[in-house]
Amino acid sequence: MGDDIGFTTITDQPGIDPVQTLCASIDEILEQGEGASAEDLVTSTEYESEESHYARFASLYHGAQFEEPRHPVKLSAETEHLFFQGRPIGDPTVVNTLAVPADGYAKVLALDPGSVSVTADLEAFDAAFSSILAALDAAWNGPAAVAWKTLGGGVHSMVDLRVLSCFNILRHRVPAGIVDMLPTLYPDEIDRLGQYTDLTAPVFYGPRFVNTNT
Repeated sequence: MGDDIGFTTITDQPGIDPVQTLCASIDEILEQGEGASAEDLVTSTEYESEESHYARFASLYHGAQFEEPRHPVKLSAETEHLFFQGRPIGDPTVVNTLAVPADGYAKVLALDPGSVSVTADLEAFDAAFSSILAALDAAWNGPAAVAWKTLGGGVHSMVDLRVLSCFNILRHRVPAGIVDMLPTLYPDEIDRLGQYTDLTAPVFYGPRFVNTNT
């Protein structure tokens, strides 16, 4: 396991219980900021005092950046809001994507005049997603000598998913006329589609996460 704030190597050594080594490594991950104890929202100075993932999400919940209180306060559920009095965080821009039906938008795309460009962007995302899954499978089940490099490549490729979705797929709007036809196109799924998508507002395509390796 490695990152810019720490590196741990786990090897099979005679007389050493690998479970203990793995548990110690998980503890290190928590200490590096992936998690946090009930008493802390940031890591120790050994790990650059980085905010935990919980603190990052909590800042969104409270609508302000993490900031240590001016006067010492014991962290608890009741006092947590006092740790998020920093710069305000505005509401994000949310794209109203159509929940993916079981056919992967097939019926919608068949009626969409812009289906060629939409399909190209959907397939590009699926290809990138599938390459990540293949890399993770190779890291776990392939030759140990190249596992670390393979895993690193897979993690790096995750950045591609953000670009391929935000700057490509989410720009394609589902024509309003097709949205009106969704109850007819997907009578057995329309309740779920309406649960996760505001069908009264403009609707856009979203990534399908199709694994093309299977």
